[in-house]
Amino acid sequence: MIYVASSWRNQELTGVVKALRGAGQEVFDFREEDGFSWREIDPDWQKWTPEVFRSKLANSHQAIRGFDRDMCNLQLADAVVLVLPCGRSAHLELGYAIGAGKPTVILLAPAEPELMYRAASRLCTTIEEVLEYFHGNRDIEAGDSVRHYPSGEEWFLLGVNKRAGEVCVAGWPASRAKLEHCALIQKGDGLSQQELDHRRDAFGSNWDSTRIRP
Repeated sequence: MIYVASSWRNQELTGVVKALRGAGQEVFDFREEDGFSWREIDPDWQKWTPEVFRSKLANSHQAIRGFDRDMCNLQLADAVVLVLPCGRSAHLELGYAIGAGKPTVILLAPAEPELMYRAASRLCTTIEEVLEYFHGNRDIEAGDSVRHYPSGEEWFLLGVNKRAGEVCVAGWPASRAKLEHCALIQKGDGLSQQELDHRRDAFGSNWDSTRIRP
């Protein structure tokens, strides 16, 4: 399930959710299922002092219910997509997901540059790039060629361990990387026996089953 983090005021959000669901992804949209609003607690919520805000956040059953709903879905999510522009809550959700080791994607919009966005798995400028990331990541196997987004390099994969979220890469030195940082460029036809033997010697045997090329 993909958790979409954004702002109520973001006019692009509906299209993003629709596109993800149209591609077969299960999506949590915070606006649905009785979404939380501060106006439920007090129509004049924008006039609260810090002391009043702290008390309402801790003791209001509406705030507790809204937080528990969103946090539960955030914890259950397989990935998080942050859709800009958005505010503090969405960025806290993104930070939680990064810290939890989940795949994270930021759909950029015109805004002031932000250095810490480097922590995300992928930065996208179009919804097509977002869909490509999730589709390509799901279909990757040993013998495929991928793009590694942090380095910008194209890699030939010797192994994929989807359970551990890892790939191992042909070339020198022997290296591993996160599967979430890769997107499919071209499907391969498996590995030769020589490549399979090299993978075992360099990386061990803890890899998903692999087609053997004649």
